Amino acid sequence: MNMLLADIPDLEEKIQTISRYSGFARLAEGVIHEVGSPLAITCGNVGIIRELLEQALEADLPPELLKRIGHHLEKIEHSVERMVEITANVRKMAKGFKSVVEEQSGPVDLHETINDVSSVLHGHFRITGIVLELHLAAKASWVNGVHGKLMQVILDLLLNAKEAVEGNRHEKKISVRTENQGDSINLMVQDNGCGIASENAGKIFDLFFSTKPATAHVGLGLVGSRAVIQSFSGELTIESSSTAGTLVRISLVNSEPGNPVQEN
Repeated sequence: MNMLLADIPDLEEKIQTISRYSGFARLAEGVIHEVGSPLAITCGNVGIIRELLEQALEADLPPELLKRIGHHLEKIEHSVERMVEITANVRKMAKGFKSVVEEQSGPVDLHETINDVSSVLHGHFRITGIVLELHLAAKASWVNGVHGKLMQVILDLLLNAKEAVEGNRHEKKISVRTENQGDSINLMVQDNGCGIASENAGKIFDLFFSTKPATAHVGLGLVGSRAVIQSFSGELTIESSSTAGTLVRISLVNSEPGNPVQEN
């Protein structure tokens, strides 16, 4: 990693590169967990079918036995389809991350970007008991940016929210909302988790600050996300409390196709 960073002269690019690798590591953990569930279902049903077929070899195939075999084959089919969907979504995100260094800033459909990320995380959130709600109400959803970089920011924010709500004894809830405000579009990611401790409130945008264990994938935290948003003439702010959770608000400039906005 140090050799890689030595070849990047610009600090902002270093921030975004580390964040990208960290985001992928955190995403990989969730994908492995999510794929593991349909794999377990597939293996279990294969074992059941094997036993049923052994019974079938010893006697004529009664209709009920055929029905049971068909039922378990359907479960296998659905599990395999789910794994194909998961890997396709991850491949799409990987392509977006890979193109970050090559892609130029321009009009990006924010709603499409949000859906790309949520489609990968939705299943994993459901398995872990987290409710992910999307309320994409903005009528004009195109913004100035880079698709891969915005995916990276949204992924990091959702994974941060996931970690914040994991300790909840009550409902674990994350909402993603959009709204238009003048010439801008606001993106809000809100969770009902533990919030940010008051003693840490002034440090959240410090480089490398994290309350996570040293072995965790921490990246550069919110400083990396804010740097990306500011590079698109946007703003990222945070409101947090131990009783109401955390709200991350991003404001970006509307930019319909054919009308790119000049970056800072």
